[in-house]
Amino acid sequence: GCFPKLCRLHVGDKAPEVVNCIITAPKNTAVQYDVLPKVGMLKVNKVLHSAILYPGDYGSIPQTYGEDGSPIDCICLSVFPLPLGCVAQLRVVALLDLEDQNGPNSKIVAVPNEEPRLLEYQDLDSIPIHVQKECAEFFNTYRNLEGSDSWARVTGWRPKKAALERIIAGRERFFAFGTRIEDLEDREQLVEARLASLEQKEKLLDQRLAKLE
Repeated sequence: GCFPKLCRLHVGDKAPEVVNCIITAPKNTAVQYDVLPKVGMLKVNKVLHSAILYPGDYGSIPQTYGEDGSPIDCICLSVFPLPLGCVAQLRVVALLDLEDQNGPNSKIVAVPNEEPRLLEYQDLDSIPIHVQKECAEFFNTYRNLEGSDSWARVTGWRPKKAALERIIAGRERFFAFGTRIEDLEDREQLVEARLASLEQKEKLLDQRLAKLE
């Protein structure tokens, strides 16, 4: 299916406490996708190399940028897997601090906002200890077979307040740089279209010259 550009999908009216999230890897799967902003299609981004599955629905929060310039990642502790590519309204409950070969890469931890089975999940101390261990174990090991240049390490957990602060900072980063990036992408598309037109005209000219010869 097709999806709107990430910059046009709102973070959510109740952000940062409740945010929209595009699901890019459903729970209990091993393939993670990216949304291509220009065409609004899904592209396979990562196939897990280890014999493990995502412990929750993995996705990205629109209208936010992390330190690496991409949308902030989120892991959703859902009861049932959410469909790939859907937009879910999630209630933020904690922050999982993580480092990888590229630097800090903390994950927002959230739950479906209207899920009655998870109403008790309101902050870090309401997430069962074993669920916390499962999430940490996943992110500590999911890159182990990808080679020595790829690694990840969980450095700790922080409460809901830290997660909200990360989303607020991500929104500020998006509005500081997101419009510029979108303008650059639009200009790039325009240049590519003009180049394609020039190449087509060049081919027609070459054909006419060949006939004259």
